[in-house]
Amino acid sequence: MAEFWAVQGRVSNVIETKRPPLVTNPQALDLAWVNQMLDFVGSKTKASGIRSAAIGTGQTAHSERFVFSLQGSDQPLSLVGKFPSPDATSRATGHTHGAYRREVYFYQQLASKVAVKIPQLIYADINPENSDFVLLLEDASPAKQGDQLAGCDATAAAAVLEQAAALHAPLWGNGSLEGYDFLNGAAGSQPLETALIEALWHQFVARYSQRLPRNIVAVGETLVAGWSSYAQAYSGPKTLTHGDFRLDNLLFDQHAGGVAVTVVDWQTVGVGCAAQDVAYFLGSSFTPELRRELEPQLLANYLTQLQRRGVTDYSFDQLWADYRRYAYAGYLMAVIASILVEQTPRGDDMFMLMAMRHGQQAIDLDSAATL
Repeated sequence: MAEFWAVQGRVSNVIETKRPPLVTNPQALDLAWVNQMLDFVGSKTKASGIRSAAIGTGQTAHSERFVFSLQGSDQPLSLVGKFPSPDATSRATGHTHGAYRREVYFYQQLASKVAVKIPQLIYADINPENSDFVLLLEDASPAKQGDQLAGCDATAAAAVLEQAAALHAPLWGNGSLEGYDFLNGAAGSQPLETALIEALWHQFVARYSQRLPRNIVAVGETLVAGWSSYAQAYSGPKTLTHGDFRLDNLLFDQHAGGVAVTVVDWQTVGVGCAAQDVAYFLGSSFTPELRRELEPQLLANYLTQLQRRGVTDYSFDQLWADYRRYAYAGYLMAVIASILVEQTPRGDDMFMLMAMRHGQQAIDLDSAATL
């Protein structure tokens, strides 16, 4: 794959070949388009056939696996394509809140600056006016998507947090991140207004209050009441963050001696506190009982991975304080995303699981005291 796409990363410098027209759905990837794209990225290969199937559980965008038959070869080429959601609500959210733009620009501008394992970018195009976009990425199979509802074990979690450190360490404290205006939390970006949070919260409670116990609803009431404090800019060391660091956005490849993890779905990438990703992942991946048992050692292991990668200005006490504060992150995502994207049965189950687990996480850690 690396040899086949040796020119990738220099697409912006290719001027000899015309860029193919922007496509926004899988059906538009016919042979003519695919071969023009292959020519544009500098490949000598030509496709002679295409088959595809929808993959993943994403609700903001649509993903499809494409298998291309190649002229003169009995080995097909498999890529993953990502497109705007066919659902009008999700598509509007992806555009209005900058999710599509963030992911495309992450792959084009920042992916090469971090050490986290991600699919190789093959081709990207976007219309910044309406966020029509297409991404073609390396197919990470046979790696399998994690399952938010099923959770994971301690071995998988340790492998995930090693990748978290590989994301966070390279740009730790790097002030240049503030200049990437597409990032959540970058200089000039504004936190969500209290009025919007309150409106989303009221819709969330109206839809789901019957599925949540009173103490978990109370977590949201406390967070909304203290929103102005929670939304204040983080004053500790900042770095690049994923923002939706959970099992559904991780691909796992079991192999002799361990687990390889690939991180996908960069629509919420931002600049901020690294512990937000850690709290988000640990809070959503385990039952509260197992999280309580595992989190001290997993946090210590994560900090060790940061230190091995050169981070020297972050203590366990500061990590723990940040972890407590950002236990709210997953609860907040459940409130916001459940209202702003297409409603599905699995989505409802997932958001309820997130609210329950992160709500209990915030209770256990007394996160209210950090507001």
